Amino acid sequence: MKRFLPRLGLNPIIVKEIRSRMRGPRAFITLTIMLLLMGGILAALLQIMLATSRYSTVLSPQIGQSMFAALSFLILFMVCAITPAVTSGAISSEKEKQTYEMLMATPLSPARILWGKLISAMSYVLLLLFASVPLASLVFLFGGVAPAEMLKVLAVLMVVALMLGVLGLFMSALFGRTG
Repeated sequence: MKRFLPRLGLNPIIVKEIRSRMRGPRAFITLTIMLLLMGGILAALLQIMLATSRYSTVLSPQIGQSMFAALSFLILFMVCAITPAVTSGAISSEKEKQTYEMLMATPLSPARILWGKLISAMSYVLLLLFASVPLASLVFLFGGVAPAEMLKVLAVLMVVALMLGVLGLFMSALFGRTG
């Protein structure tokens, strides 16, 4: 039983990567800009819908559904843009910094190194994804969207993020340079 305990321990690659990613201001500036941009687009969309409602009969549930669809596509665009950018340099940056051989000399298996790189990158993407959930909950003020629909969209976005993260990590391992 004791020989399985080290496998259950925290991967040191995850700790190192998350610390280095979250210590700088870049992570928080990206999060702030993303939320401000999505909030501004939602506010503009709401103003457009309210302006057109003077000339037609737009109901509150229709506004909620339209805002939910727009926000879902905005978050999907954000996931599609940020996830490959975060994961594409995971392995290739180690080769560029000439620390790849040192990383492979550690007692960690290559699978644990890859999982550590993937989980640390995906934790940042999931932080961005979950930070947009309170913004998405504003849609409930208008109605027309059930909480189950929001959970379905969140699940689909997480699967897309994971798929793009694995693809970015594969490309990082395949090519020698990050560019």
